[in-house]
Amino acid sequence: MKRQHGIVFPGPLIEGAGMSRHIPAALSAIGIALAAAGCGSSAFSAAIPSRTAQETGLNGSECREDKNGNDALKPELLSKTDERNSDVSEKTENMTGNDTEEPEEKRITDRNIINSSEQSIESYTIPSGSGPNTVIHIRSGKKGPVLYIEAGIHGDETAGQGAVRKLAETLSQGEELSAGEIYLIEAVNRYGAEHGKRTTRENEDINRAFPGENNGSGAEVTAAALFRDIREKKPDLVLDLHEARKHADGIDQLGESVIAGSLDGIEDLILGLIADSEQNPEIGVKLDLFGSPPEGSINRTVTEQLHIPVITIETSREKPEAERIRVQLGIIQYVLDFYHMRGR
Repeated sequence: MKRQHGIVFPGPLIEGAGMSRHIPAALSAIGIALAAAGCGSSAFSAAIPSRTAQETGLNGSECREDKNGNDALKPELLSKTDERNSDVSEKTENMTGNDTEEPEEKRITDRNIINSSEQSIESYTIPSGSGPNTVIHIRSGKKGPVLYIEAGIHGDETAGQGAVRKLAETLSQGEELSAGEIYLIEAVNRYGAEHGKRTTRENEDINRAFPGENNGSGAEVTAAALFRDIREKKPDLVLDLHEARKHADGIDQLGESVIAGSLDGIEDLILGLIADSEQNPEIGVKLDLFGSPPEGSINRTVTEQLHIPVITIETSREKPEAERIRVQLGIIQYVLDFYHMRGR
């Protein structure tokens, strides 16, 4: 393991240069979206009672992974072209070898669209091993980056869940995205979130099952549906929310950190985040950067097969949950600001 300037690389570092920081506007739409879908806290539902007829079953939890199985981030961002995107779809089906496309009737159901002055919010479901999983789509009235934020791959990791709820609450109180789009899943592992369990009902780790199998185990079905949805939506960046597990010796190996398998395309974002994190009032902790995501993780699979960058966010379980939620939310806000998406 090599540490350089507060950056820890258990694997090879892909050099990146430059630092850029900006923090604009995107948090307002998600809360409205969760309310619209009937997900999240009752406060969201109460905020828009006429839009909650659709029961969606979003269960939030976050995910963090340990040093021995680092969930990692793999980047490659906003400069994607339409030509590259069409290439990716074709190549992916060949690379996965298990055709992650599902029958039409299983792919997306229960759509619910809400429009504000410029911003629209849509909820739809994708399959999972424990029933339909809700995805919230918040779209501003202005073209911009597309972010896909998912939490709860490991159901007992709760800070990501809390960050998503907090973000949703903020967005439901009148804020709107200034540009771009966000896709949001509060709990990928619904069963684990409901039962305080890291794994699925079958005791499988979803974050080792990507790209998944449509007719496989619960973990494989869940992974396949999420992988397919990301492939179809072609986001510029995926944020994968986790929490670091403690080892038997009581040391939390990852602590506050982000994981990246590559810095390609997001050098400024990653290096700026690492440099600014401790002084940034919305984060307030020093972040380390790790590499080498494990085989079968969403980070490695989406990065290598779809060529979409993934950033895995880790918070230390040694700190109170409220503090972990604050850090995760602060990192999300930093990313939104960097891409000029967050309205104030």
